[in-house]
Amino acid sequence: MSVPVSRTNAKVRANIREMIKNGSYNVGVPVVETEISKLAISNEGEVIQKKIDVQARKIPFQDIRKEALMRNKNLLKIKDDDHYVQLTEHEVTTELQKIHGEISDDIDQMKNKLKKYQRQRHWLLWHDHSTIANYGHMLFCFRELYDPAIHVTRQEMLEKTGKDVDVQASVEEPQLYILGQSRSTVEDQMRFVPTRQEDLRDLSNPQ
Repeated sequence: MSVPVSRTNAKVRANIREMIKNGSYNVGVPVVETEISKLAISNEGEVIQKKIDVQARKIPFQDIRKEALMRNKNLLKIKDDDHYVQLTEHEVTTELQKIHGEISDDIDQMKNKLKKYQRQRHWLLWHDHSTIANYGHMLFCFRELYDPAIHVTRQEMLEKTGKDVDVQASVEEPQLYILGQSRSTVEDQMRFVPTRQEDLRDLSNPQ
């Protein structure tokens, strides 16, 4: 007779290491380093205070954007340049009216505007400070903003696949950006600014 038993801590750790190694878990890259104090038992059995260095972890924004692009590829209205070349003035006007875009007499200008609206995704960043296991932590999250100019609507998805999908909820699923130990002071929160600026520079200078 077999009896189920809980996995040992060693097996759990080994499983986590394996999933990190094969890419199932993305633990990001180390960023902000913080020194913390913790109580420990010495070899003599005495309670002592130890100082250790811990590092926050960041999943680069470029990785978040690429992962979201792959995850939501069936929800995007991505068209190549030839599609816009072939659009008639009536079709361009109709598409711009759907998203409340500005209408003009210059069809090339309207095509360029429509192309920009349908290819430019927008993101929301927020952060929060909370206590986990008696230590303060800063958490930063991203989420892609739903935009009917870029993403299909719920009705369009129903007509396309026959499935009722909450497109906005799927698109706006929160993504972990940075998590690290920190106090709630302004000084500690400012320490995360340089690594965030690094991601903004990467967006300005794509490879």
